[in-house]
Amino acid sequence: MKSPLVTVRSFVADLLLWSFFVGGLAAGSASGAVLDGTAKEVVTYAGIAVSLVAGWRIAKKPKIKAFLSTPPVL
Repeated sequence: MKSPLVTVRSFVADLLLWSFFVGGLAAGSASGAVLDGTAKEVVTYAGIAVSLVAGWRIAKKPKIKAFLSTPPVL
């Protein structure tokens, strides 16, 4: 059985990872409504990079990896 500290750390890490993923998607898609010019491009590309890295890390987790490997998903 996992200790409570390990469970809490895992939950916080997952929460942060999903927050970065959703935040990156939001920044990549909605920056045009808030910003203009060069800042918009920087935020868009940074958001895309953050969401790609966070999504890649999420996809490497055992439960998600098992789900993505099932035939109906492929």
